[in-house]
Order: sequence, then C-alpha cells, then structure tokens
Amino acid sequence: MKSIFFSFVMLFMSSCSESTTDNTTADSADNIPQFQQIGTDEILFNIRVLNVFESPQNVCGAEKSNVASIEIMEVLEKGSTVRQKVSKEEQFNLVFLFTPSNLEQNVVIEAKARETLCKNSSETYFTVISHKILD
Repeated sequence: MKSIFFSFVMLFMSSCSESTTDNTTADSADNIPQFQQIGTDEILFNIRVLNVFESPQNVCGAEKSNVASIEIMEVLEKGSTVRQKVSKEEQFNLVFLFTPSNLEQNVVIEAKARETLCKNSSETYFTVISHKILD
C-alpha cells in the first residue's frame, strides 16, 4: 500500500514539475508587461506636453513636484471608477510620480495615470505612474 501511495506521489510531483517548467518557459517569452492593463481608477491616454514646470505647482490645494501642463490627444482606455471626464484637446496640469526624463515641449507620450481625490473631495487630479515617448 505504501509503495502504491509513494508511486502516486512521485507521478504527481513529476507531472507538476513538467507543467511548471512548461509554464515558466511560456511565461518567460511573454515576460513583457502589458502597458495597456489598467486599474479601475486609472486612465491610458496619448498626451502632448505643453510645459514641464521646474518648480513645485499648486495641484488640488497642495504643492506638487514633477508637474507638466498637457493637452489630451486621445483617450485610449479609462477605468470604470474614473470620475473626471476628460476629452480630446482638453488641457490641464498632470503630476508625475517620478521626475520625467526627456520630456520637453511638444513631445507626445502615451501615459498611464491614476486618478486621486483632492482634499476637498469634490475634485480629482491625475498622477502619471508610467509613460513612453511616442514622438
């Protein structure tokens, strides 16, 4: 009885390790993260940078660093709980989570941003969490 159980366990472990190896190989080929996957409070859009501010700016009643003035070129995808209505050609200030490199006036980027509620709870702003330069 022990030998049958032991054989079953070995067979099971063998099949698990083979499937793990196969999955790992498949996953490594697709190891590039999907940029377009967004959360419910996130938005993906193409934007044109109008101005990158060197000093902190007032956003939603608080001083924020890494702020740029942008114009929306196209909304690609929007999460289900995004409150702020955004449309093509709309302009506003956008906060970057990190210091943006290689951004200058008229550069077009694809940006993934998270919507954040302001202190007064009646307004929101967007913080870019990842981006790539398109033009």
